[in-house]
Amino acid sequence: MTLDDAQLARLLQAVAQSDTDISRKALCQRILQGLTMKLLGTQRFYGELLTRLPRQFDPSLPAMVGLGYSPTQGPQLLFNPAFFKATNGSLETLTAALEHTLLHLVFNHPSRYAAEWQTIPVIYGTDVVVNDNLTNLPDGAVTRQLLAFKYNVQLPSNADSNELITLLKRQLPVSSTPKGAHANGQVDQSNRVDAHTHWASFGSHHAANAVKSLLLRAWQETPDHQRGLLPGRARHALETLFQPVTWDWRQLVVDGLGRPTNLRESAYNRFNRRQPRRLELPGNRVKSQRQLIICIDESGSMTNQEVAENLGQLRRLLPRLDQPVLLVPFDAVVHTEAIVSLSAAQQVPKFRFGGGGTAFQAIFDWLQESGYRDGNATVLIMTDGHGEVAVDQHQMTTVVWGLTTKIGELSVCQPKGRTVALNRGE
Repeated sequence: MTLDDAQLARLLQAVAQSDTDISRKALCQRILQGLTMKLLGTQRFYGELLTRLPRQFDPSLPAMVGLGYSPTQGPQLLFNPAFFKATNGSLETLTAALEHTLLHLVFNHPSRYAAEWQTIPVIYGTDVVVNDNLTNLPDGAVTRQLLAFKYNVQLPSNADSNELITLLKRQLPVSSTPKGAHANGQVDQSNRVDAHTHWASFGSHHAANAVKSLLLRAWQETPDHQRGLLPGRARHALETLFQPVTWDWRQLVVDGLGRPTNLRESAYNRFNRRQPRRLELPGNRVKSQRQLIICIDESGSMTNQEVAENLGQLRRLLPRLDQPVLLVPFDAVVHTEAIVSLSAAQQVPKFRFGGGGTAFQAIFDWLQESGYRDGNATVLIMTDGHGEVAVDQHQMTTVVWGLTTKIGELSVCQPKGRTVALNRGE
């Protein structure tokens, strides 16, 4: 049953009047559940987060709510009913406390500062960043204005927590903990609404990944029009967190061709340095450009449509180059009889050649046998990524793995080079 504001306010008053931990704990659970349901309608993202955060009673928590991490349950919302009286029966204060705590999660503060959560610059710096994005703050909440008044510390607006912490370390006096301060940097003893005391539990990679997974699920369940209700900086942090890293694979190829080369080739218009009197012997010159080798996966796992799209991508790439490229079709083997040199889009074949299994090892074996290496070649492999797990690249690292599928579907474990998704249909 959904509780209205009046019912939630009465429950808050009942918490202050209750004299047993059991009853206070049960009342707080009802209040938190009621606020979760309310936020699902008004601030969907916060509601989705609270729905997924297990609530854990913690009598040692020196504030009303806080964040913790459990290896079995993941991120948790901790609460201590003893401090719920700090709200003075105000739902706005409790809601602000929950939003404050959740924004610490959004800005990844527990994971970033797990090792130094107890230092005053970290406490103040992270709270200032969060409180800049909130309204209805309780009296004594840590803000830039409050720190300027008490310590004459001038902090820029819209700065990252790391920048603020650096400034606070320089500007705060040695004895900067105000009388009555506690673990979350809340100045007034009566306003213990959020604590950082369990941030140390977020220090592992598992915890960081669990937080990211939690945020992702909540973000995916939040409709676009509700995402716009979040504070701008919080929304930007989430969009940045989940925005995939993309590479312009064509530019990667072009950039790779421009890297320094180390290829010497025979030149009959130059003297042989070792035997200059023998004019029939060629000299050497350094080739100034790398050879671009494009390996097209034509195995059975690649559909005719995928092969055709890859060849179409190649046609669009060729005009950006000022040198011929080597087109190498492969499946379980490299089809040497079908290798062609291309310098114009109209030379690109229109039909596939192979159709067997997929073996990336065959590519690198052929490259080594043909004398290609990092110093003289750049390799683009256009594939669906379904092949072996282990591949010996023979120290070849100037490789772009271009996938017609998602980046995570490349079967090779720890491939050398860059792995990108080919943007089909462009």
